[in-house]
Amino acid sequence: MNTPSTKTFQRPRRSLTRQTHRALLTVVDGPNAGKHLSVAAEPCVLGTSAECDLVLDDPMVSRRHIEVQWNGHWLHAVDRESKNGSFYGDSRFQELELGPGQRFRIGETEISVTPEVEEIAPAPDADSRLGQLLGTSTEMRQVFALMRQVADVKAPVLITGETGVGKELFAHELHRTSSRRNQRFVIVDCGAVPPELIESVLFGHVRGAFSGADADRRGLLEEADGGTLFLDEIGELPVELQPRLLRVLDRGMVRRVGSNRYQRVDVRVVSATHRDLRTMMLAGDFREDLYYRMSVIRIEVPPLRDRLEDLSHLAADLLLARGLPHVVVTPDALELLSRYRWPGNVRELGNVLDACLALAGGDVIDAAALERTGFSDVLADPLEAGGASTKAVAVERREQRQPFAKAKAQLVAEFERRYLGDLVDEYGSITAAARGASMDRKQLRGLLHRYDLSFSNKKSS
Repeated sequence: MNTPSTKTFQRPRRSLTRQTHRALLTVVDGPNAGKHLSVAAEPCVLGTSAECDLVLDDPMVSRRHIEVQWNGHWLHAVDRESKNGSFYGDSRFQELELGPGQRFRIGETEISVTPEVEEIAPAPDADSRLGQLLGTSTEMRQVFALMRQVADVKAPVLITGETGVGKELFAHELHRTSSRRNQRFVIVDCGAVPPELIESVLFGHVRGAFSGADADRRGLLEEADGGTLFLDEIGELPVELQPRLLRVLDRGMVRRVGSNRYQRVDVRVVSATHRDLRTMMLAGDFREDLYYRMSVIRIEVPPLRDRLEDLSHLAADLLLARGLPHVVVTPDALELLSRYRWPGNVRELGNVLDACLALAGGDVIDAAALERTGFSDVLADPLEAGGASTKAVAVERREQRQPFAKAKAQLVAEFERRYLGDLVDEYGSITAAARGASMDRKQLRGLLHRYDLSFSNKKSS
């Protein structure tokens, strides 16, 4: 007889995790709520008998009610000719396969099936770069090591992290380091596609499936056959479509809208989100079974504020990507930048560098350049710098601080005003200024009007 496991798996604040080859059966309703059993390939029996692997006190449950075993993906459940039967939803079953996140009922006892998850800490990769990704910190190099380990595993991967950490780059590098690298890497932004079109975009459609469907069309799942499908912002996928995606992950089968025929696809699915899918599951906005199928491996990308040792390397890398390897970020600028908490992460760092480059007028980004952008007041937070004597000042500043969106709009407006003022001073006409700034004349004219600026020495045309 197997001994019931008492091990629990707590979700760490930030981690690398993978599902094990075991499942956790948890009593979610009934006399024994909270009781659980760890199940693997060896059959286990649930019932009221003291000889069962999971002993229940439910009088509606038979002595040896049901036998279960886990094959790594599915729970195979067989009713042992119980008196009151076993149920999935309202349907009684004799034999059934249950996936992660699903539940079954025996007597008055409801039991959930979830894969056991373990936190992993691989040895840090020897290289601080993985393709376009850069990270000297131990945490980032552990992510690189895991990505190399799972590159050729078909298991779905969920990449989580705050906005701006570069989740799409991580997905792309996972594809690039795999044996699928010569096949397509297809991106679907679930938050950008209108809900009424997302089904057709993903699964395709046949002619006449709906108004305007005048020809058969392959969906992006078919387009990615043999390669990788990246579902960005998976938390935005409509609930009604989630079962169809679950079928793709479980069976590798796709059916176009309006068709009755399924066809097989070989796709590695990588998903990403900045949202808390567990909270969405509790609210009924995300299916529990889909969550467990798409997060066989989970990578949580650390925010920039937790790896500030990478700041100087990232700044140099961003400048190199912009074709400006000669531009230098000085130590005094880096010291200011390191005080900021970077809610927009690496993407925001790139925006700050762009603003400095637009106003610096040279090949050096220093503290003075940050001053000219108007960002220095935001960056130089005394509390973030760790000065105990300035904490009272920091608290006062925070009490007076405006909402993020309003403060950001003011900073952008200040930047635009300065930038446009420099254009007016440097050029004699709107045509020359638009050419020099690589802007559309109509766009430039609108911005000049907004800030009440004009070319006084020549007529704007």
